[in-house]
Amino acid sequence: MSYWLLVTHSAALFPIGTLLWSWKQRRELESIFMIIQFMFCVFFSLMYHAYHVQELSTETNRNTWILMDSFFSTSLIMTTILYSLHVTKDYLYIVSSATSTLSLLVNLLNVKEYIVYLIIIEALGSVVFKWRNLKQCVMNFKLLFTFTIACIITSIVCYVIASRQYYNQMYIDYHSSWHVFIFTSAGGGCLMRYKLDELTKPRRNRPREIELGDCI
Repeated sequence: MSYWLLVTHSAALFPIGTLLWSWKQRRELESIFMIIQFMFCVFFSLMYHAYHVQELSTETNRNTWILMDSFFSTSLIMTTILYSLHVTKDYLYIVSSATSTLSLLVNLLNVKEYIVYLIIIEALGSVVFKWRNLKQCVMNFKLLFTFTIACIITSIVCYVIASRQYYNQMYIDYHSSWHVFIFTSAGGGCLMRYKLDELTKPRRNRPREIELGDCI
């Protein structure tokens, strides 16, 4: 059953697929930025959880994988909140960089209990400045919004239960479930942003964004 800790990372295909579709349709570089964040997060999480699978278990660089998994997971959660609430791309990069640095500092100082406060402060700040976007999501995408919030709440419950367990079957079950629900909620947030863009800024009325090829 420990393989579920690895297999459930496939839930990341939902947000990554949504971001790829958004990039294909709207050519926004923020989508590529987010895809890269998800890929790094999944990679480091897989390297960390490989330790829990007996056939793959190794002590080589274990502390490094623990640090990188915690750092990228926290950073991705905060960046996804910014992206989903449609924070302007310039501020997205600035705030994401700042919060990621703070997340790294918290992990290096081994005071991980402050990560929760960091996420809450960043989330509340984003809601305060982008409450109009949140209101539009609630009004126009009630089902998707409710589904996403339900996934967020479930993921929090699963994470809290798993974090109170030493590595055992309950830890495997709830931490694997956390992977599924946290990635699903991220996909829901990314999808709401895309649908909101299509509603408020249709492509036919939107100037062409710079493409990757233009930067080379």
